[in-house]
Amino acid sequence: MDRYTARINLHGTTQRERMVNRTKANLQNKVVDSLSYKTIKLNGVETQLIINEGTQSYYKEFESMPGQEINIGDYIEWANSWWLVTTCDYDDELYRNGKLQQCNYLLKWQNELGEIIERHAVILSASKYNDGLAESNVISLGSDKLSINIPLDAEALKLKKSMAKKFFIDNNKEDPTAYLLANTGNVADTYNGHGITHWIVEECAYTASEDDLKYGVCDYISPTTTPEEDDKTTILSNNITGTISGNKTLKIGFERTYTANLVDENGNVVEWSDEFSWNIVSDFEVGLTQNNGTVTLLVDDEDLVDEMFKLVLCQGDKILDDIVITIASPF
Repeated sequence: MDRYTARINLHGTTQRERMVNRTKANLQNKVVDSLSYKTIKLNGVETQLIINEGTQSYYKEFESMPGQEINIGDYIEWANSWWLVTTCDYDDELYRNGKLQQCNYLLKWQNELGEIIERHAVILSASKYNDGLAESNVISLGSDKLSINIPLDAEALKLKKSMAKKFFIDNNKEDPTAYLLANTGNVADTYNGHGITHWIVEECAYTASEDDLKYGVCDYISPTTTPEEDDKTTILSNNITGTISGNKTLKIGFERTYTANLVDENGNVVEWSDEFSWNIVSDFEVGLTQNNGTVTLLVDDEDLVDEMFKLVLCQGDKILDDIVITIASPF
């Protein structure tokens, strides 16, 4: 009887659970023969996805593999292009489905440390939006407005309208047009800590320096370093790919562990060494306990529910991967 029960429960303990699991297995087996079955990279990790035609060539619709996690704001690398997940149905008992939009520009800016941040962006005309900027009575500046969509992450959350941040947005790299950040939005398309940041920028007058043009950022500043860092010469292993495994929600008062997955260009596992490190980007205190390739995080402040911070995996000064983690109630 025990052997019979075990065999019956192999695919689930209830009839409904067994039906769901059998359907998942059938989908997994049949989908590999579909012309829409594509090998892609999801946030830098190779996997498979069903990609179908959309209303335009730069829009696509997708279906995930059974059990595959994919979220709004994720990056898809496929067909020699970067794509942004713009919608996703989270009713995922069998699979998730949603829409992709092709990114059309690599946006660059510097953070407070002078580090150059790069994000593949969807940039469109946005002249119809009210950006809140006052018109100048002295000089008539360019009135071109653009909307920018990039993934919601800790770096994007730092930028505010009051900072008067400028960006080069132009395929003419010798005399690029500059745009001023006019409005930011990070709530409308955000769900469970995943989402898209919406910005509105307006063309502005700007005279670029040699360094601005060299590095592709407005108002270029030299990165913040210490004398000790300047004197160090570190030889790093080449072509290492790293990803972070772990839940993107951290409950207050509960520890959660995250793991670094490191591989070389041939797919061989790379052992943790001193050239790799963990970093936290946060406006509040996050408890961090490191054990080589794993890190355990803890937040105790109950006032931080729904706040976000970034966990970053680095190789020297190079960022291999980062994830945005949302603080959740313990109840």
